[in-house]
Amino acid sequence: MLVDAAGLKPQVGDIAEILIVSPDVTAKLQFYDTTQVPDSERLVNRQLTPEEQDTQWSNREMTSRLCWKPYFHNPNLSGYLRGVTTPTLIVWGKQDAILPVNCGELYQQALANATLHVIDRCGHSPAVEKPQEFLTTVRTFLAKQ
Repeated sequence: MLVDAAGLKPQVGDIAEILIVSPDVTAKLQFYDTTQVPDSERLVNRQLTPEEQDTQWSNREMTSRLCWKPYFHNPNLSGYLRGVTTPTLIVWGKQDAILPVNCGELYQQALANATLHVIDRCGHSPAVEKPQEFLTTVRTFLAKQ
């Protein structure tokens, strides 16, 4: 299963800059509508402990090392994906402000046995923003396998 996955360069839209902006800006890009997110205030606005801040910056540093050039995509990935025949569920938030839904469409085209489910009124974290629809989608897919 892929959920709003990085790796393919969109043909329509751009991958949002999340490495040279503050974590607060990145957090704002994560959701389409925080009122849909259970306990969003705690998730989005809570003060991080010093240890959590250290972990966050360490994670951002490693992400920049792994994903900077080329930015969050591998030009060879679609070629590798063509050989994957395993049934694959791709779930994407239609209003993802970090990775455009076009990336999900490209994954569906590249994977021989893929199903794309786009969740409307949803951003980059469907499992958090639309947990019931996400869970129903996953259960339905698994029941068919």
